[in-house]
Amino acid sequence: MTIRFWGTRGSIPSIDENTLTFGGNTSCVSIVDDGQILILDGGSGIKRLGDSNYLKFFNRFHIFLTHYHLDHILGLGFFAPFFNPNNTITIYGPAANSEDLMKTLNKYLSPPLFPVRIKDFSAKVDFISMPNKNLKIGPFDIDSAFVCHPGPTLGYRVSTKKYTIAYIPDHEVALGVNTLKPDEWVSGFSIAQNADILIHDAQYSVEEYEGKVGWGHSSYSQTIDFAKRTRVKKLYFFHHDPAHTDQRLQELHLIHTRDPLPFEAFLAKEADTIELN
Repeated sequence: MTIRFWGTRGSIPSIDENTLTFGGNTSCVSIVDDGQILILDGGSGIKRLGDSNYLKFFNRFHIFLTHYHLDHILGLGFFAPFFNPNNTITIYGPAANSEDLMKTLNKYLSPPLFPVRIKDFSAKVDFISMPNKNLKIGPFDIDSAFVCHPGPTLGYRVSTKKYTIAYIPDHEVALGVNTLKPDEWVSGFSIAQNADILIHDAQYSVEEYEGKVGWGHSSYSQTIDFAKRTRVKKLYFFHHDPAHTDQRLQELHLIHTRDPLPFEAFLAKEADTIELN
């Protein structure tokens, strides 16, 4: 299994000399195994994926959207495989049904917000609403559940026979975690429980979060507490704040990993690849 980060930033692309190390594109992660590719979110990073040689052996794509805030869909119209008639692309996301999912995306992918409509894409495009479905795609079992974030928002759990990846890029842990609640009532718990890798929102410092309660994101310390409770093996801090420079991200990481943790913890870095054998 190969996991690759194409966009790790939150809220808005932030690409300049201060974000070169960890990246300035918004959320997009690919997972490849046994000839199948899953794409998690369609932020600006999906353009980088679509323009790369990484996709030259694929003509079947599965794009899983966590929600419809612009930073998670703004790259969709620039994803090159949509303009190849040999491709088939399925888009998954939170909606009552497939028609509602298509209508939601059409609000952005149509004039006056975007010059090209979905119906004008050359590829065959279809839609599947989530959650409440257990999907099997090649070697992957995919589960989803709503998590605490403004608007309908999903976390995804991707499992194979050997590994489980949990992807929760936008999640306000403090509003969804109460230590008195049983685990099954904790927002995102079923997605992250015992995962080999958890990719999770860590947009704020502790001090920043105090002024942004209810905005839908977590601090580093809250994310660490969530990872401890869900007993993950590796944690990747994700959805970096657009105002955080590379230096600031490294400072936050050092502060929060100085004491021993029961798992390995990393800063998600654009263009980094994780190989699981």
